[in-house]
Amino acid sequence: MEPQVYAYFVDAGPHDVDSVRLALGQQQLDDAWLRISELALERSGRRLLALELFDLDTGGPLDVPGLAVRLSGEERHAWLVAVDPTGQGAAFEHYEGGEQRYAWGGRWETFDDDELGQGREGFIARVAAQGGLDWEEVTTAAAALPRFDQVADEHTDLLLRGRLLAMPVGMPRRPELFRLHYVEALYEEGDGDQDVDDDEDAARDMDLDDGGEGPEGEDHLLLLLLDPQLTGFLWEEAPAAHVAAFLRAVEPVRGAVLGPLAHALPDVLGMVEAQQPDRPLARSPLRELLVYEVLSMATAVAFLAGDTASYYEQLFFPLLGLADGEAVPDAVSESLEEIQEMDTLRAMVEVLPYSAPEGEILECFGDEELTPLAAWAANDGVYEGSLFLLDATRIGGMLERFDPERLATRVEQFRQVWADVLPPGNEWHAGQADLDEQELALFRDRLDELRRLLALADVNRLQPAVFFYD
Repeated sequence: MEPQVYAYFVDAGPHDVDSVRLALGQQQLDDAWLRISELALERSGRRLLALELFDLDTGGPLDVPGLAVRLSGEERHAWLVAVDPTGQGAAFEHYEGGEQRYAWGGRWETFDDDELGQGREGFIARVAAQGGLDWEEVTTAAAALPRFDQVADEHTDLLLRGRLLAMPVGMPRRPELFRLHYVEALYEEGDGDQDVDDDEDAARDMDLDDGGEGPEGEDHLLLLLLDPQLTGFLWEEAPAAHVAAFLRAVEPVRGAVLGPLAHALPDVLGMVEAQQPDRPLARSPLRELLVYEVLSMATAVAFLAGDTASYYEQLFFPLLGLADGEAVPDAVSESLEEIQEMDTLRAMVEVLPYSAPEGEILECFGDEELTPLAAWAANDGVYEGSLFLLDATRIGGMLERFDPERLATRVEQFRQVWADVLPPGNEWHAGQADLDEQELALFRDRLDELRRLLALADVNRLQPAVFFYD
């Protein structure tokens, strides 16, 4: 049985990791989960770099047209090696000097080379003639690399809209984390959980700032990661024509990146295109907060699910900050009237003590933790922006100390105390355990997303931020 391999290979020396990354960046790839590994081949004494690319959504291997041509430029070699998972055949392409020199794919019995023979043996001889690769040595070494298509290892990166992001070790391949998504349907009743598609219909539907509203007109928020270096470059240094090209590239996926600001992209693009094309926006007459917010949102790379502000303020972060200790029957008994219509998690937050900064904007964030994205846009102390930068230091510490299993135990204990102190004949809590488990599962999912979000921020020097919308 042949080892399963699908990878591009280049010689280490003429190439290094950075040069391979540069070639990838020039391809303008999107949603590519990848790894670059070095292979030291003992038998041949050769050092190769193996580039493995997988689709972020499906996890299937990616064939990138033109990539091997680019990798083989400047008289270098590049090979694409694919082994049939059934072991019955393979595919092989060899490139040199920016041109394809050889290509074959099929079942072993169909290989026929007039010079080097037939079948698998003839194929292996042909591979050796195309740049000197030892087929069995290369495929065996590549197949021995740890799997990473589902969970990131220390060499895993993600290409997202042409930008390379390092993946924290242990990060699962979760495409929804890298697209703006919501827990509740914002524009169609009865749809339940809904992600925003990256097409024009989604962008139109997300026109919330132009008369649309979220469910029941509640305030909503989502946490996201911005790229302050890219935003600073686009605002302070890049000519307006470059910024306009950047925004046009976002247009096809504006619903999945800009969300509630997607409707503003055409107007913002028009304002940018009206500026002097060779002058940075920071030195132009254009000082519109909306332009700066759209530009900043366009650099966003990861998102925590958008939900009602009340969910985060009154449940999620209070649960994260619950003080240690068991539920006291007297305290639960005294609060029966207040909690009788609540599920168990919300009742716990009502009865049990928890830590919260009680900031002016949101109780779950201190005023020093949330700062305006663009302080220059404040007018007489009033800031009308929707994007705020978040100092997540305190939240990161809370996540390190938090034990989800301990919370599950406390939920069961609280529910039992609650049932014990109910007056005789009160059975309204029956069936509550199933509802509690659903709420707890949602909390765990959000907790995992937040942990991954902050881990991404840490390894990529990204800026956590909070976006408010209706």
